[in-house]
Amino acid sequence: MKLFLDDIRSVPDGWTLVSNVQELEEVFLKNKNAVTHISLDNSLGWKYPQGKTFVDDFINNQWYVDNIWLHSSDFMAVEYMDEQLKIAKESNVISSDIKVKIVSYPEDFE
Repeated sequence: MKLFLDDIRSVPDGWTLVSNVQELEEVFLKNKNAVTHISLDNSLGWKYPQGKTFVDDFINNQWYVDNIWLHSSDFMAVEYMDEQLKIAKESNVISSDIKVKIVSYPEDFE
């Protein structure tokens, strides 16, 4: 299962759309043995938790998924998420086996 967090972009083929962090966490936790990829947007509307919130929760809860992709156009948020995941992997807080990749939408999803 591949989870795609976004509130505006169309969901790529083969991915399951989740439109907010709460929904992402619920779907992930119910299916975590089946989830292979999570792709994160950051900017989900000013009233809602951002993709960065999921990254912080992911690290704090020491969750695992094979692949985390960052597809947000908010380059500062992408840098934050990438750096936090890198630090957590290097510190053995989360598995160093998790592959983190910055991707372009829609090109990298085709």
